[in-house]
Formats: sequence, C-alpha cells, structure tokens
Amino acid sequence: MRNPTPALLLAFALLAGCRSPNYSPATFPDGQLTFGSGGGFTGQVTEYTLLENGQLFETNSLTKETKELKRVGSSARKQLWAATEKLELEKRDFNHPGNQYTFLQRKRGPTTHRVTWGNPDHPVPDDIRAVHQQLVDQVSKQ
Repeated sequence: MRNPTPALLLAFALLAGCRSPNYSPATFPDGQLTFGSGGGFTGQVTEYTLLENGQLFETNSLTKETKELKRVGSSARKQLWAATEKLELEKRDFNHPGNQYTFLQRKRGPTTHRVTWGNPDHPVPDDIRAVHQQLVDQVSKQ
C-alpha cells in the first residue's frame, strides 16, 4: 500500500476544516430558532432549538434535560431559516399564551424576537402557524 501523497493529505485537512463546529447548550451560537409548546396541568415545556449549522436540541423543562437530536440536512435547514426570516418576527408583537401555549423565537446576535399563542380569543396568524408546523414536522422526522 502506498503512502498518501501530501496533496491528498492537504485535501483531507481542508475538507475536515470545512465542517461546521458542534455546539452544546452551554456554547450555543447567537443564531438560533427556538420553538415548542407548554403549559397545562403540569406546566411542562418542550423546547426545540435549531442552530444555523443544523444541530437540533430538545429540552424538557421538568427533567431539565437537553439532548441533541439528529442534525437537520442542509436544504431543510436553509429552507426553515429562510421561512422564519420571512416572518419578520421583529416587526410583530404577538404574545397571547393560554393555559397551553405554543411559541416560536428567533435569536440573531444580541436580539431575540418571540411570538407566543394559545389564547383562543387571539388566533395566531396563519404564516406563523405554518412555519411553526414546518419546524415541528422536521422534529417528527428525527
């Protein structure tokens, strides 16, 4: 067996360096999509966090456990981020939780924008509901 050539080693090193960094909940980057639901009798909140590199995390408020789920593929990740950007959450003021509630939040740099719904007297706009459902569907594929 021949020894790998320096060019092959360099190519491998470059490809390895192109991979997105892995994060943990303690080191989340500034770009995050957070969504989920909670409330009811137990008050439990299930929260999902999708990072720009495709990492997906699930946090349970009762157990305080955060676990990493399967990484979201590149095309799905880009589509979900684009759909959320299009919502322009920073221009919306929608905070109408009920006993049980659902939320969608986007964090970019130092700013965080969140919408919360569940109060039947204040139905969430259809575009927000649709993007939230796309995110939930992505989790269901995990």
